[in-house]
Amino acid sequence: MPEPDLVSRRSSIKRFLRTPIAVVVGYALMGGLITLVQETWFGGVGWHETPFGESLVAGFFTCVASAIGAVAATAIAANGRIPALIMSGLVVVETTWLVTLGRAHGPLGSMRWLRRR
Repeated sequence: MPEPDLVSRRSSIKRFLRTPIAVVVGYALMGGLITLVQETWFGGVGWHETPFGESLVAGFFTCVASAIGAVAATAIAANGRIPALIMSGLVVVETTWLVTLGRAHGPLGSMRWLRRR
């Protein structure tokens, strides 16, 4: 039978590893569901191309898809809402990166002053 200290250490390592695994799974699920909503259900959502009502519905389901990813990440992890917070930070970083590279279209993509010269 393993020593109690070894069991405790294994449990801590397992708990620690669940957070990055939860973030990866949750973010992948979120990305897949958002792609399903925006590209499959709505045939591609564009700032100037999509009617306003359709954009609202697509935006709502995009939010639901994000929430599903966050809930899945929180369920996998052993430490509460930390994975959802990390995922939120990753979305901010990704959006900032896309805007600064000029790859985002729409109201954020028109912020030319943020782009590098």
